[in-house]
Amino acid sequence: MNAKKTKYHPIKFLDKLDGNKHLVMLYDSEKYADVIFARYCLNNLERGGSCVFFTEDDPKLLRKSLASSGLDVEKYERANSFRFYQERRRIILAS
Repeated sequence: MNAKKTKYHPIKFLDKLDGNKHLVMLYDSEKYADVIFARYCLNNLERGGSCVFFTEDDPKLLRKSLASSGLDVEKYERANSFRFYQERRRIILAS
């Protein structure tokens, strides 16, 4: 599903958001979660904003997922508007 071309109903809600809004997304379909996340990022980046993403997963997988949803990830990374950081999970042991 392409984040730019979809007519999926929640996208209309995202398109109406303005300014610095933060959202929490609960989902049961990864396919729809990916397209909503891609559209959210796309809207922000096209308005001149930036995205910083911290993940425990390999950022390459996230880039690939966003690109398959229609987001030109490389373009925004070159412009330093989209940045990915991989964080390792920290384990704290207490005795």
